Amino acid sequence: MERIVKPRTQRGKRLLEERAGRAGGGAKLCLLLRGGATGGPTQALRDTAALKKPWAVMLKRKNAIRPFEDTSSLEFLTTKAEASLFLLGSHSKKRPQNLVMGRIFDGHVLDMVEMGIKNFSSLRGTKAVGEGVKPLLIFSGDFSSSPRLLRLQNLLLDFYRGPTVPNVSLLGLELVLNFTAVEGDSVLMRGYRVELKRSGSRCPRCGAGTRWAHRWI
Repeated sequence: MERIVKPRTQRGKRLLEERAGRAGGGAKLCLLLRGGATGGPTQALRDTAALKKPWAVMLKRKNAIRPFEDTSSLEFLTTKAEASLFLLGSHSKKRPQNLVMGRIFDGHVLDMVEMGIKNFSSLRGTKAVGEGVKPLLIFSGDFSSSPRLLRLQNLLLDFYRGPTVPNVSLLGLELVLNFTAVEGDSVLMRGYRVELKRSGSRCPRCGAGTRWAHRWI
């Protein structure tokens, strides 16, 4: 039998309405957390939090979580944070520079993808991206060549899509994320910051500089 929770106060009613799903969707809150022993992925988590703000919550404490063995702790933390996405960074001898990205539905893990980081370049020392910016996502290469790449593409779209907006302003296209599928089920991620320059007409000329890049396996 399905359990129906009825609020007893007006405050409880407002909280349930805020937590309820909305038609059309939008930006989803992401929980970023570190595993028991975290090395390099810590900076990758911080960079992801900077790109996802204000729809990102990063936990400061380390959590000894193994999501492919037991998801109970992960489901508890995401439910507590009211997050429907998660990114777990960990580091070990067998799985160095490891990331696990996944989705939560109805308090349970819906799906997740495990990746390793290579050739990481941080956002540190670069101009910060504006908070709440909706990124432009570009997928290059043949993502349909592998079921794992197809799942990763779908997950990345859900992870970085941002809020649903009726119109797009040129000034709002500040961030471009390019994902390129290469040989061996690897994905190269590059970030670009868009700069609008004078062109002598109403439509400005666009210039871009590489912000950061790393390779996922």
